Amino acid sequence: MTMAIAPWYEGLGFTQDPFFSSPIPPNRDLIEKAFVNREKEKTLIEGFVQRKSAKMIVFGGTGEGKSSLLNYAEYCATKWGKSAIRIDGHKLTSAESFVDELLYQLQLRAEKLPDSDRQKLTKRMTDLEIIELRKKEVEETKAGIEGRLNLQGRLSALVTVVTEIAGAIEKKRAQEEEKAYYIAPRMTQLERVVNELLPTIFDVMQTLVVSDDLEKEASLLGKFIDGVSYLIPSNVLFVTTGRKPEEIGSKGMGACYEVFDVPVVMTTLDSEEALEEFIVGRMKACCRKGSTPPEFDDAAIAMLVDRTGGNLRETFRYCSWALQKYKKDISRTMILQSMKEADAARLAALSDPENQTLSVLAGLGPSADGWTLEEVFNAFPQAPEPVTIDTVRDRLDGLVGPRLVSKKLVKSGRTRVARYGIRETAKYILEL
Repeated sequence: MTMAIAPWYEGLGFTQDPFFSSPIPPNRDLIEKAFVNREKEKTLIEGFVQRKSAKMIVFGGTGEGKSSLLNYAEYCATKWGKSAIRIDGHKLTSAESFVDELLYQLQLRAEKLPDSDRQKLTKRMTDLEIIELRKKEVEETKAGIEGRLNLQGRLSALVTVVTEIAGAIEKKRAQEEEKAYYIAPRMTQLERVVNELLPTIFDVMQTLVVSDDLEKEASLLGKFIDGVSYLIPSNVLFVTTGRKPEEIGSKGMGACYEVFDVPVVMTTLDSEEALEEFIVGRMKACCRKGSTPPEFDDAAIAMLVDRTGGNLRETFRYCSWALQKYKKDISRTMILQSMKEADAARLAALSDPENQTLSVLAGLGPSADGWTLEEVFNAFPQAPEPVTIDTVRDRLDGLVGPRLVSKKLVKSGRTRVARYGIRETAKYILEL
């Protein structure tokens, strides 16, 4: 008989790993325990979900908690008796795929409607001339029906799902009798589906449509705004995600404000105080009653801000690694060693030119404002393979994203000049 090994976090007084990296799911226990210090965003979401119709977009960087907030919206909708439907962001780039997926998700939920809502929806479906007949009734009523369901058209998949919805809401009828569906030909057109069928369903099924990952590719949001957003019925709640406003640009943000009623910008966590609040809050939320969680000292928090810029996903990854490794209070040295180990594969993938650029920048030494592009370029060895100043700029900018190099614009006369520096955490984990 083998003995079960207790998880590492139990020895530290936690009921679970406080720094799990996946989004907080729309689960009551986890929402109440793990959702820490997002009161501004949560208040906006709660007000949004209580509306009958509106469109919300949550702006923020990767790993900052946007998906968790969308899950919180789903949790609120379910708690307040509304249906919640999820549609992948890639389904929002074409009108047909969006409506197809929306109808499919509605069909799945139609079976769970209470009897009173089933009856309402059945009546509304009949009003739209989507009717279900037993085989023995077909001959008697054939003359009064506009047309038999045509499954060969461009929107056949949509129409099939429409009939499945009609079947789902009448599921309690005798199953042994063969059924046939009839539909008015006008309802096979996308415009009719959007303008007549969907509003009819949403009148009965108060619904929140959640679409995550719309920001994963730069072009997705624009495609949705230009080609799909007008299809969202006026009597539904819709929430999705977008990149940071500065990444979208003024023109893109203008388009967003034309479509979305409730824009929410994630609070940045790029200060030591803000990030520490999240770290301590998450540990307290997952700590057993009577236990005292470990501490991350101020120097460790400073290193986390330097390495992650407040990105929660990355911060939690390093925190979890450090607690598993050391199982006690975490110091600056401990968190730096944890970063080095956690990022080993990422650092091994750096190219020789990238490593050369980091070595040159580290060799310049400390500078309060960093170094200009020209200063970095002049520090490069010019033999045996000289580099151009444009090549150096591209290398430096490429190392800003993974937060190995810092870049800030410093005012110089009437303009601003880019100045670069190697991050303190990068010097340690790269042993420079």
